[in-house]
Amino acid sequence: EKMREEWINNLSHDLKTPITSILGYVEGIQDGVASTAEKQKEYLATVHSKALYVNRLIEELSLYSKLDVKKLPFHFESVDIFAFIQDYLNDINDELSEKDVQVVFDKDERHVTVCIDRIKIVRVVENIIFNSVKYMNNEFGKITISIIEQEKKVKVSISDNGPGVSEDEISTIFNRFYRTDPSRSTAGSGLGLAIASQIIKEHGGEIWAENLSTGGLCVHFTLKKTKG
Repeated sequence: EKMREEWINNLSHDLKTPITSILGYVEGIQDGVASTAEKQKEYLATVHSKALYVNRLIEELSLYSKLDVKKLPFHFESVDIFAFIQDYLNDINDELSEKDVQVVFDKDERHVTVCIDRIKIVRVVENIIFNSVKYMNNEFGKITISIIEQEKKVKVSISDNGPGVSEDEISTIFNRFYRTDPSRSTAGSGLGLAIASQIIKEHGGEIWAENLSTGGLCVHFTLKKTKG
């Protein structure tokens, strides 16, 4: 209950801050503070950025709510997990490069198929990676992804070179109201890893995390291999 109250307070703050900013910039345009075309363009770009952020928060709340009551449809298909991960990394490579984050994918020439909902697993990988990026405290970040084939499933591991998580928190980071220490927290719904956890469970897999001896956090999840 205490965690829920803290999460609601954090989320209220994270919604109010960009909305206050949006109102301020809109009023600046209305009052003529942005008197040049260049200044108006700058103000509108900020309004657009803040609005996208608010929309993202609302979308995450809606998604988690549907997952929580099991009213989100899943569309499963057989997918080559190595090619799938590589395609996604190609899509986000430029964005991560701009943030000085390097991605290393331990990929070989194997072809292992798993039964997944493509869109949902993209969300899982995205939430894990960008959660790591959000808390990255190194000048140059590094994300390492590896896939280990097991008898009936595959294990996907995504690790970073960030600060890791305290041992007291490691078992709670997938809770729906979990938020890290506010002193090092940046804006966000706090639902990213909870959403990832729900999606993996709907796939019949497991998800967990561990601190690495070399520093950083590693999140693992499993997916069922395609029969035959």
